[in-house]
Amino acid sequence: MYTKRTVIVNETGIHARPAGEFAQIAKNFPCTVTVQNISRASGTAVNAKSLIRIMGEEFIKGSVIEISADGEEEREAVEALAALIDSGFHE
Repeated sequence: MYTKRTVIVNETGIHARPAGEFAQIAKNFPCTVTVQNISRASGTAVNAKSLIRIMGEEFIKGSVIEISADGEEEREAVEALAALIDSGFHE
């Protein structure tokens, strides 16, 4: 398992378009990928390949998130998703 933490930097957080982009990138990898909003006490790890689950987690600007992957290409998956978050989804 490979895990990395990062912070949501874009002003609008993860709304529909970024959530779709995030899920699409996660789907490109054969491993299991989860994302968790660790800024919220009730934040639980959700399937990063699910647009609906991502949108339900209320990822707002400043949220600390943890991306985890387990399996083949786990490091590549986490690094690709963290880079997307760090870029502010190019917004």
